[in-house]
Amino acid sequence: MGQQETLQRSCRRTGEICRNITRKEIVAIAINNGWEVVPAGKEQLKACKKGHSSVPIPGHRDSTIVPNGTAHKVIKSLQQPSVKDVEYINANHKPQKVSNFYKAKINQLEVQLAAANSTNKKLKDDVEAAIDLAAETETRNAELSKEIYRQKYWIEGLKQEIANLIQQKAQQDKEMLVIAEEVEQVEQKELRIKTGGEKLTRFSRRLKPKLRLELQQIIQWLTEENL
Repeated sequence: MGQQETLQRSCRRTGEICRNITRKEIVAIAINNGWEVVPAGKEQLKACKKGHSSVPIPGHRDSTIVPNGTAHKVIKSLQQPSVKDVEYINANHKPQKVSNFYKAKINQLEVQLAAANSTNKKLKDDVEAAIDLAAETETRNAELSKEIYRQKYWIEGLKQEIANLIQQKAQQDKEMLVIAEEVEQVEQKELRIKTGGEKLTRFSRRLKPKLRLELQQIIQWLTEENL
């Protein structure tokens, strides 16, 4: 009776483990039971161990949830006793020894379940942290995009102001050039008048007093008229 209860308890614990179990958790159970997990093609895996038949591990990703029935069959296969275990049971077929053997298997299974739950919790925490980080990054990126757009708009306005200043400077340079040419023309005209007046003054010294007076009046008029 004790052996039957132990077997029933083992089946119940296996059923608990199989609920919503992922491929990654099955792989962890296989490794903890001494199996080697190798690729089996098309992203599938299989567990291999000396003295056992290979056990296919379903699922195409580590996060794939394996159906309860399939998971139960796989885990049961992973926990099947090896040839040495069968020999041990056959050689020690007393109920107490057989019961102890299955109790050890149950304890091992509970340790694996606790490890799987711990791994699952850690993965869940990592996923939540990654989601928070992604949300924070997205918010920061949105703020940076707004700032970049504002700076770009400011730079475009600044470039337009610079272009306007350059245009104004060119127009001022053009106007200054015209003014400089006009000043030069005036200065040349004044120089010619001054030179002409000096020549007429020297010439007037050769004239008779009456003509000299009239010529000096003309020189004065020309000089004052062009000042």
